[in-house]
Amino acid sequence: MRHSATPFARMRSGLGRRVAVVERRVLDKPPTDTPAVPVTRALPLMLIATIALWTFAPAAWLSTLTPWVGAFALLCAGIYLARVVLRIGRFYWRHLSDMDDANPSVRALRKAVYQTVGVLIGTLLLAAGFFVLSAQLLAETGGVRESRLLWALTVGGMVLSLFFGELVTRLIEAMDALLGRRTGDGGQ
Repeated sequence: MRHSATPFARMRSGLGRRVAVVERRVLDKPPTDTPAVPVTRALPLMLIATIALWTFAPAAWLSTLTPWVGAFALLCAGIYLARVVLRIGRFYWRHLSDMDDANPSVRALRKAVYQTVGVLIGTLLLAAGFFVLSAQLLAETGGVRESRLLWALTVGGMVLSLFFGELVTRLIEAMDALLGRRTGDGGQ
């Protein structure tokens, strides 16, 4: 029984080393002095364009475009989530990488970052599922109301996630700058 557990333990420790190398390569980037470009500047124009198209487009256009627009909105939200997760991971790496990995708080934070990556994968799968199901629904019903509802829900959800992600990004940047100055001033 002991011999069968040894290969698994070796495989698990090898996987852990590979994950640590990938983590270090992705997260070990120097902080940038330039703040991120806020996507919230483009959102009002995008909302005006999508509402105009949603309101005045012929029913055939809406049935054709809705699966694409909805899947694109979900993908945008997922990609932005990945950006926020990467910023959180880099923030963690810069300010907590000197702490012992055995520390329960560090393990809990690392686990939370990796769980968010799982949410990203789920969002991407949701976008693909939305495309297939909405295309089937609209092909069967051909309803303008259904397409407008699906359109509004997905684009509205994307806008909310982008605004929330932008707020989180600004918080991370502010905390990063604060902790960077604090560390640079010798903790004073």
